[in-house]
Amino acid sequence: MNYIWEILLRARANGVQDETLFFAQAKECSPWYEQSFPCLNEDRVTGPVVEINSLYRFSHIFQDLLHEMKDMEYLRFLFDIGIHILADQETMSGLSKRDFYIQSLLRDLEKGEFCASVSRTYQGLSNTQKHSVASLLLAQYETGSSLLVFRQALMLFYPQAMLYQLKLHPDQLLLYLGLTNADKEIVQMLQDLFLPLQYQVRIFWSKHFGVWDVDATMIFDEIEIY
Repeated sequence: MNYIWEILLRARANGVQDETLFFAQAKECSPWYEQSFPCLNEDRVTGPVVEINSLYRFSHIFQDLLHEMKDMEYLRFLFDIGIHILADQETMSGLSKRDFYIQSLLRDLEKGEFCASVSRTYQGLSNTQKHSVASLLLAQYETGSSLLVFRQALMLFYPQAMLYQLKLHPDQLLLYLGLTNADKEIVQMLQDLFLPLQYQVRIFWSKHFGVWDVDATMIFDEIEIY
């Protein structure tokens, strides 16, 4: 981890928000490195102050500012803002249009743009899970809501889940998770984000329901009655 974009990405991976970091020019730094952590092999960013060597790559931008900075508080904040802009631009370089949309949805989900309960649950997910949910949400925008997208979202968290649609009442669904410890908040989040409005779902958390003439589902004390 050396460049400012690596620092920003590592901070995000550690759950540190961009706005909590304050970039500052290190008083003592190596001319061969952009980061100026006490340990060159440091792999965590905790903040809030992150010291860097801005002259490593951006001397043409900051050398005059650093010369004038001294004890002027507003120039230190101006330096921090400038580094944030450069780091954010670098993290976005190489992204496709789809990646850009996914990053936008990631921010909206975390900020509660979809609803507060979704935001609370979403913030507790791993970065991989967050990206997968945002990617499926984009697919839903592109193709429209459907049971297929809802099923794909379920498979992300519960690969063993089974989703049934009643023939006589197609708008009624039965969902078997097969887990006593399934996170109800995650299941609710998936319903809020991906379940089409016309459907109603009944959830069987740990025991499957009995199906007539299917012996494997007709075991006493191991089924639920539908």
